[in-house]
Amino acid sequence: IPEVMDAEFFAVQHAARMHNMIPGRVNGRLTTPFELVHRCPPDTRTWFPIFSMVYFYKDSDADKSRSTFQSNAMQGIAVGRSSSTNGLLVYHPGTKKYYEPDTYKFDPSRLPCNEWPNRNLQYDGGLVASLYRDSHSNVPEPYPPGMPFQVPLPNGSTTTAIVS
Repeated sequence: IPEVMDAEFFAVQHAARMHNMIPGRVNGRLTTPFELVHRCPPDTRTWFPIFSMVYFYKDSDADKSRSTFQSNAMQGIAVGRSSSTNGLLVYHPGTKKYYEPDTYKFDPSRLPCNEWPNRNLQYDGGLVASLYRDSHSNVPEPYPPGMPFQVPLPNGSTTTAIVS
């Protein structure tokens, strides 16, 4: 892995991975290229907003554990999926290294260019689906999970269903 983040490589890799999960019809059956190759449906839990801020836990440097007074949390940029583990690949511009944390937390309220302004990380105007920041994040969910609602039936009657 190079010492400097190659954003174009990770962007193309992520786009290809997402494109392989787009459903299409093969012999009248709805499937994805991923499912045709791997014989199982894609796992949407592995989707993530690329180039987002990530906080992760790191308890050692090389083979030496960090002391009680050293911070164990680091922040980085989510750049892809790890090729050696079933985890996320995170780039840290301060150390110019890649990490594969087992636990992490996305921070949608921050952008990498604001965290590292002198690292020449700029948003160039490309389309990023997760770039939109909703200023009304405390709006209650209109149909929370577990809420009952009425579903009309073809015969004119209704039945009760639960939001899942």
